Amino acid sequence: MSRDLILIAISMFTWGVGEGMFLYFQPIYLQQLGADPVRIGAILGGFGLMMTISHMPAGYLADRLGRRRFSDVHAALPLAVKPANLGHSRGAPAGVAVEGPSRRNR
Repeated sequence: MSRDLILIAISMFTWGVGEGMFLYFQPIYLQQLGADPVRIGAILGGFGLMMTISHMPAGYLADRLGRRRFSDVHAALPLAVKPANLGHSRGAPAGVAVEGPSRRNR
């Protein structure tokens, strides 16, 4: 195997471990926030459904644009979208870091 392929395999393995930990700890966190078991199941089911739905168009776009170009766009898109969403997060650490404490918390 080439060096690049080994690096990609290590990256995908690390990502998979992190994703697996997310699926173990997310229900515990949601329960601590006060969600009941039905709501937790709906949230995780919706997460799985959206991942299923989004993989098909992503694969099509990767084939259409080229994997390298699609990967560049895929990496840059969150950097463009997340700052716009931070204004809606009240009290979240990222929102506080960007815009300071909300007026409700003062």
